[in-house]
Amino acid sequence: MKRHLLASLAAISIIGISSCTSVRQSWALTDNLTTLTPGLSMDKVKNKLGNPHIKNFNVGIEEWGYITEIDGIKMLTILGFADGMLISSNTTPVKSPI
Repeated sequence: MKRHLLASLAAISIIGISSCTSVRQSWALTDNLTTLTPGLSMDKVKNKLGNPHIKNFNVGIEEWGYITEIDGIKMLTILGFADGMLISSNTTPVKSPI
């Protein structure tokens, strides 16, 4: 499951997402990420964060990935959903491709 997300992330990294506009949006996205709590519906999460940058489906779990950049550091937040409700959140730094 993570392999598919990492492959998608690599493709996005190669395309590049570091324009000034995306950095400004990253601040708003990062602020909204901190307000998420388990049990939120997918619709409420989408209303707060917008469409995910990455989507992955696996038996009973849907994962959404959001990429942010603060102070030049790209971060990937993976949100896990089961039965349409938020069940997990994990944020990790993203290594830029060489």
